[in-house]
Amino acid sequence: MVGAMNRVLRLRLGYVVGKVVDVSVLDAVDLEILRFVAEKYGGSAPLDEVRAIAVLGALAPRWREFLALPPQILDLVPQDLLNTLAASMGGKELELRLRKLEALGLVVQEKGVDGEQRIVLTEIGREVASMKPIDLVRSPDPWREFFERWVAPIEREEYLLMPGERIVVQTMESIELDSDELLLLVPSSRIGIVGIDIATRLIEGPRIGRLDLVLVGGYVPTVIGRGMEIAVGFVVESRGGSSDTRRVRS
Repeated sequence: MVGAMNRVLRLRLGYVVGKVVDVSVLDAVDLEILRFVAEKYGGSAPLDEVRAIAVLGALAPRWREFLALPPQILDLVPQDLLNTLAASMGGKELELRLRKLEALGLVVQEKGVDGEQRIVLTEIGREVASMKPIDLVRSPDPWREFFERWVAPIEREEYLLMPGERIVVQTMESIELDSDELLLLVPSSRIGIVGIDIATRLIEGPRIGRLDLVLVGGYVPTVIGRGMEIAVGFVVESRGGSSDTRRVRS
């Protein structure tokens, strides 16, 4: 049973810790690119090889189907021209896909010792390539596992938060919760007015130290920065939680 509220906390942004990787924006082709780099090249593949496999093996054939013409016109167009056009469109699509993977923090492009341009998976890129789930049932510390595997570190005091984007931030203030206390969080009016939300709404005690919170981007691109109020916290006492005889029936 939850007791009376005993204090209110106002929490300010300390700094942006990292960006949560949203794998929902990836499709089968994106995942195949990551798996190809991971499995065939151990995480660092020549760009030319990625381009050849991705474009000729997957993207160009799809563009070739997209460019299908009526039979009476198809006979007038050289096949080599259609194939070249499909390959060119596939190459442009690959460039956009690689930019997306870079923006998500899954790959970087860099030159090897021989000067060859390479696609290199980041640590989180390797995680996405293997797509191992977080086991909330068996994991001893699901938050730490989530943070280490699915949050790309960026560490900034000011950040442009895009709609729907998820980032991890740390508060300026430290808190102290006893084992029988809960901290309920709501977005401050400063960020709530533009629709920014807090995904981590409940903090359970015992807890000492600064908080890591997940913020979700709002309606419009918004600049957030160090010192701005982001949350109001209500500390309540949880009394008799283990001795409460009421149960939810399934």
